[in-house]
Amino acid sequence: MTSFSFVDANHWHIPTLPQGIILVTSIVSAIGYLFTKTILARRPTNKDGESIPDGPIGLPVVGSFPFLTNYPELTLDYWAKKFGPLYSMWLGNQLFVVISDPQIVKDLMVTNGAIFSSRKEMFLKSQTIFAGRGITATPYNDRWRKHRRIATGSLNARAVDDYTHVLDFEATVLVQELYRYGNAGKKPINPQPHAGTIEDPLVGIALRLSREFMNTTGPVSNLTDFIPLLQRVPNYMITRGKQLHSDLLETYGGLLNDIESKLQRGETVPDCLAKTMILTKEEEELDYVDMAILASAFMIGGVETVSSKRFSLPTISPRSPDCLHHAMVLGTHSSVS
Repeated sequence: MTSFSFVDANHWHIPTLPQGIILVTSIVSAIGYLFTKTILARRPTNKDGESIPDGPIGLPVVGSFPFLTNYPELTLDYWAKKFGPLYSMWLGNQLFVVISDPQIVKDLMVTNGAIFSSRKEMFLKSQTIFAGRGITATPYNDRWRKHRRIATGSLNARAVDDYTHVLDFEATVLVQELYRYGNAGKKPINPQPHAGTIEDPLVGIALRLSREFMNTTGPVSNLTDFIPLLQRVPNYMITRGKQLHSDLLETYGGLLNDIESKLQRGETVPDCLAKTMILTKEEEELDYVDMAILASAFMIGGVETVSSKRFSLPTISPRSPDCLHHAMVLGTHSSVS
C-alpha cells in the first residue's frame, strides 16, 4: 500500500514516482466516485426507471444556487434554451422543476392541478414569517382551505367592483409616473420606485414589508430554506424572518384592532376582508395571528411580485377585454423568469 513512511521525528520517507502516481490516482478516483454518487443521487427515478428532466448539475451541498445570485432570470432563460422547456435543478436539498412552456404549465397546473398544485412548507417563508398560516405559502390542508374560502369572498366580481376604482386610480398614477420619468417611452425605466407614489404612510410601510419579504424568502436570496443545518443555528436570515413576522403582526394586526374598535363603537366600516374576519372569527375559529397573517398575505401579494399580477388579473380582466388580449399577446413573447 502506498504511504508516507515515518522514519524518525525529523524525517519522512518520500514515496517513489510510481508510488506517487498510484497515490494521486487513488485520491482522484475516490473524489470522482463520491462526486458521481452525489450526482446520481440527485437524479432520482420512479419505479419504472424514468428519471427527472435533465438540467444543470450544480455543486455539492448548495446545488445551482451560486449561479442564480446575479440576474437569475438570464441564467434560467439560458438553461431553458440549453435543456429545453422542462428541466430540473437543485438548490441545496430542494429539487426544482422549471417550466417555460405554456402548454406544459397548463397540463401540470390546470389539467392535473389537484396533483401538482400543493406547496412545500418552507422554513423561512411558511414556518417563521407566516407561522404556518400563509395562504400563499402553506400546503393544501384544512387550514389553507378555510383561509381560501374566507379570502374568496373578497375576490369575487361583486367585491372587486367595490374597489376597482381605487385600482384604476393607482394604475393611472403609476402610468403617469412612468410616462414622465421614462421620457414618453424613449428610455428604459424601473417601475419599482414609482409603485409607492401615492402619499400615504401605510403605502410606504407596505412597500418596505413587501420588499423585505421578497428579499428574505426568494429562492435565490437565501439558502436557509434549502440547507437543514442552517435552520438549526442562529443566522442573519432567521433573524430577519422573525423580525418580519413581528412587523407584519404589528402593522396589519394593528389595523385589524383599529377596525374592530370602530365596529365596537358602532361606526360604519366598509365591507372588506378585515371586517369579514372580525365578524366571523368565533364561528371560523380564527385567532389574532390567523387574521393578521391572512391580511398580510393580501398586502404582500399586491406589491411588486409576478404572483400578484396573476392574483389580480382574473378579477379585473372581464372589465377590460382589450387589456386582457394585449396581456396574452405580450405573455407569449416573454422570457422565463
